Amino acid sequence: MEVPQAVKEKAKELIDTFGEHFEKLGIYQDKQVYKFVFPQGFRTGFPYVYLYDEQTNIAEKITGIKALEILASL
Repeated sequence: MEVPQAVKEKAKELIDTFGEHFEKLGIYQDKQVYKFVFPQGFRTGFPYVYLYDEQTNIAEKITGIKALEILASL
């Protein structure tokens, strides 16, 4: 799976710390959904979800309750 560069740029801090680990989950409001996958056993708070718009080549980072809502809808 090729992760768009715009998503990688938004997740730069996580990638620098944990490596490049994403899961593509589907489509939400006409945008591709990518979730950053932390190493197994690593405790985190809310998930990090990235919405990628292919038309504009723009990624948006979502966390908190909104990230949970997006994941639940998929």
